[in-house]
Amino acid sequence: MVAVRCNRPFSLDAKLPDLDTWLPPHKSACEIRLLAIDPRHRRGRILAGLVGMVVEYFETRGHDLALISGTLRQTKLYAHLGFTAFGPVVGSSAAPYQPMFQSIDHFRRRAADLGRVAS
Repeated sequence: MVAVRCNRPFSLDAKLPDLDTWLPPHKSACEIRLLAIDPRHRRGRILAGLVGMVVEYFETRGHDLALISGTLRQTKLYAHLGFTAFGPVVGSSAAPYQPMFQSIDHFRRRAADLGRVAS
């Protein structure tokens, strides 16, 4: 499953004052709030399919930048998906998160790469 937020305020707006000063130039940002795949199905095409659907959803609505608050436990996955860390770690010591972004154009290319690997 995946959950997105296309209207501000984003969760990162509350965690990082002046969020926009941390971001690269963009027209419209969106936030991915949750990405979860049953552990039994993480090695197949589901990730590529979910990423592809998110990209299509964002593109049809004119968004060109995706944001996430990535749990520090999954930084390898987020890097694999092409996200770039920015700003300080936010959250609490029990639940730390790294703010990250990725252009939708790059995200689209990454989804295509994931689909080829999963085939």
